[in-house]
Amino acid sequence: MRTVVLILSLFFRFLEFMVVIECLMSWIPPIQNTKFYYLVTKFNYPFLEPIRRVLRRLMPGGFMIDFSPIILFALIVMVQRLLVIAL
Repeated sequence: MRTVVLILSLFFRFLEFMVVIECLMSWIPPIQNTKFYYLVTKFNYPFLEPIRRVLRRLMPGGFMIDFSPIILFALIVMVQRLLVIAL
């Protein structure tokens, strides 16, 4: 059981790292045309897009800032805490 929790924790850390990388890279337009940026966004898409869809439904006019990474971080923290409690 501890092995599964360790693997999930490592995955969540990697996911957090990838989301931060995508956020930082999104501020630099020339980087957005690189293959690395494409790979990072492809990796993050399945995690961020469902959150973005919910946000679009809640606020049809849209936001000026993409809050989906912040919400994803909060969800990751909640899942990690639930995993610790489950032990």
